[in-house]
Amino acid sequence: MELSDDVWNVIFSYLDVTARANIASVNKRLSSLFSTWIDITMLSIKQDNLCIAGDNFKCITKCDLKLVLQHCPNLNNINIQAIRDENYLKQLSKIEHLSVLTIASSAFNSLSFSCLNTLCMKKLRKLCILQRYDELKTIQNILQQSQLMRIITAPLVSIQLSGIVLKPNIFNELCNALKETLSELLICGALCNPPDFDQYITSIGTLIHLKILDIPPSLFSCCHRALPQKMFILKTLNLKKISVYVHYYSASNIAQFLSTMPKTLEELIIFRTTELDQMTWSRDFEKLPYKVYLCRLDDVIFEQSWMCDRNELLSHTLWLPPYDHVHNFSRLDIPAEWYQDVFSTIREMNNQEAVTTAQSNSVSTSRSEFVDLSPSNEDAAVTSNISAQTVQSFVEDGRG
Repeated sequence: MELSDDVWNVIFSYLDVTARANIASVNKRLSSLFSTWIDITMLSIKQDNLCIAGDNFKCITKCDLKLVLQHCPNLNNINIQAIRDENYLKQLSKIEHLSVLTIASSAFNSLSFSCLNTLCMKKLRKLCILQRYDELKTIQNILQQSQLMRIITAPLVSIQLSGIVLKPNIFNELCNALKETLSELLICGALCNPPDFDQYITSIGTLIHLKILDIPPSLFSCCHRALPQKMFILKTLNLKKISVYVHYYSASNIAQFLSTMPKTLEELIIFRTTELDQMTWSRDFEKLPYKVYLCRLDDVIFEQSWMCDRNELLSHTLWLPPYDHVHNFSRLDIPAEWYQDVFSTIREMNNQEAVTTAQSNSVSTSRSEFVDLSPSNEDAAVTSNISAQTVQSFVEDGRG
């Protein structure tokens, strides 16, 4: 019985590189059918090393990017960890259905505006600009107006930023442009200016579809200070998940903060400096209708299996005070309040300075444990030759 193309494609998706080569060489029909690998949807770029993957397949290769794009037409998830030349990335304009883009913050800040236009496609839904594990946070790494204008051309549903400084006017424009689409705002690794809290929280209040919110330590941290009046804006949103940093333990302050939580909340993530015993913390959260997790402050890389253990971007990081230091110091090492005026010390660079600094800062261009406190057809010969070249490149440096 002859198998249909659909059945062959399912079988093909479970095969490693060598097996794919063997199947494709059986006859002209299979060679033509498998000249494109339609099961491949994910691509990670780190210098000259590429990782391609599908639901049941992954492979590390030094195969030319142009060839990968030619034979993997269904790519929709791109991870850019490090690059030598942005012209290399301009080839990504050939991708028709890019929906998820993850890029190192240093690489992002070194890109020209034309390259940003190439990456921020109309179908992009999730954008992650993340700090590399081997790079430092700097208060000069400011999201520029020109960069923002490229970002908001896409109807983003989720945005995650780390190692990025967000000025209140830029943040307001971001929220205003995405207020009809954005459901996830993950910015605990970004830097805001504490004295401008009212502006930031008002902007957040316009995001009518927001479901998940990370509150950056620089925007608000639980401590001995009185709760800002506009914090009650949170109560007007249909949030399901919120994370917040505890700078100092204060039962009364935490109680005030909890009173601003929306009725729709399902999870509250607490990042804390003080390692109080679980019983002390439990008293604050024992009767809440949502789950509460206590989390350490570690920088974390989630090793996604499809990336073949090659991920070098921080999946989670907090930008903690003192903000003008590049490492995360606890308050016991260097006393510093979270509500200091950050932007008064920043001299904003022009575009050329920003690019130069980003390039010089670039090395090459387990989530912390949670404690749950909750109560409960071309010519066949040509096609065959191209397929053989592609497979050979994968075989030389690949892993199925």
